[in-house]
Amino acid sequence: MTVMSQEEMMVGIKTVAQGLEALKNELTASNNPSGQNTMQPEEKQSMLQKTLDMTELGLGEAQVSSLVFYYKLKVSIQLATFETLKCL
Repeated sequence: MTVMSQEEMMVGIKTVAQGLEALKNELTASNNPSGQNTMQPEEKQSMLQKTLDMTELGLGEAQVSSLVFYYKLKVSIQLATFETLKCL
């Protein structure tokens, strides 16, 4: 198993942020400025399902990124401890 670098993790986090920003923009665009919603019920259902799918994907990516980060941190601490004990 390879451990992600901090740079790779930052790219992943930025990807999640961009996806959530796109989701926000899509939802904002679904309402016209006059406050009247011109979408048909089928379009609304499709938009809501797409929104749910994108949100779940973003949350999943964020969870994986945080788990990988904490795993990498734990391994780094264990390696530092091992190196310290090795020097004694």
